Amino acid sequence: DCDRLFFLHFRCHNRYCAHCGPYVHKQLVAKYLQLKKPVAAFVAEHPSYRLRALDITAKKHGEQMPSPEDVRRFKADVKNLIDRINHHIAEKFGVPYSKQLTGYLYCLEFGFENNNLHCHGALLSPFIEQEWLSEQWREIRDDGSFKVWIAEATSFEAVIKHSLEYTGKFAAGSAERAFELEKAFAGCRRVDGLGWFFNRLPKEDDECDLRCPCGEPGCVLKPNRELGWLPLAYFGEHGIRDLDEIRERGKSPPRGKNGGLWIVS
Repeated sequence: DCDRLFFLHFRCHNRYCAHCGPYVHKQLVAKYLQLKKPVAAFVAEHPSYRLRALDITAKKHGEQMPSPEDVRRFKADVKNLIDRINHHIAEKFGVPYSKQLTGYLYCLEFGFENNNLHCHGALLSPFIEQEWLSEQWREIRDDGSFKVWIAEATSFEAVIKHSLEYTGKFAAGSAERAFELEKAFAGCRRVDGLGWFFNRLPKEDDECDLRCPCGEPGCVLKPNRELGWLPLAYFGEHGIRDLDEIRERGKSPPRGKNGGLWIVS
């Protein structure tokens, strides 16, 4: 009704797409940043707890890319390590064992153009000795792996961005490399939460937000089905703005001439 026009991208949502990957990363970080208040409330109630960065590395064996089975085994071993931490905390503080004694939010990744499988993560826990962690990881893997790194987080935002860092990097220099990465992670959640972090995110509303960014009461978006799918260049030539960009910046775009329609591209 306000005569503004917008377009929406059709995105493949593939994490290795040069165009969609950064968008997927931004959405992922924004989603997990919603946990800032719940984490702060938990730490306030448990003075011995802190949010820490915990990175875990598997030893590389040869130049061949790890298989999906190798990746699943790594995930199982990470879960085993966190379980050992829970038992360690229960014994140290004289409390009943529970999976909720810690929380670990982590992301599986490979370095650029290599096959070094590892994960970056955020651990919610009391102080844990790095030497003890390293020894536990050595026992669990039993293949020469022992490298773990733990440090108190400088801020909630910093440790979340550290944990999800590689989801924002285009880690494939070729289509063949992208295929290798996609194959290695087949059937696995690349980002996962254990213990306190499991299923902790607020439930998302599946309904599409049809309110126009102009903010005028009663003004809603209406699809222009006659135009259908068009290349992005079309919208640049006609001065039609990106709806996601407008909403992110919280600004109202200039009025259009052809009615209050939004266009999917």
